[in-house]
Amino acid sequence: MDLTSIDEPFDDPLTTVPPKCESTKASILSRVVQEGHTDSYGVLLHLVAVMGTEPKTLHPRTEKEIAEWSGHFRGLKAALLCLVMHEQKVEPASAAMVVSRHIKNAIEDLDRRGGSRTGG
Repeated sequence: MDLTSIDEPFDDPLTTVPPKCESTKASILSRVVQEGHTDSYGVLLHLVAVMGTEPKTLHPRTEKEIAEWSGHFRGLKAALLCLVMHEQKVEPASAAMVVSRHIKNAIEDLDRRGGSRTGG
């Protein structure tokens, strides 16, 4: 079958194994969805885990880049906190504990499964 043709249906089973990072992403998504969170929350959580939590590990060249990455990390964490508060109807302190636990677990999952992370 010519895989470049969009006119032919693709009925063959997929035989390729997903990259480790993708299988870890699926694991992270599955875990948080089972806890009552949305896929959107899981995708953001995976992004935070892949990026890491410390801007300096991304090897910024200037202080301005460190500040920008710090802002990105704060923004992603704020988004996760808002989603938890909205989805779970919990107060900020409880949401912060949930998000911290999820970030820690997601990073550990990536490290354990050899998924690619850009920061530490």
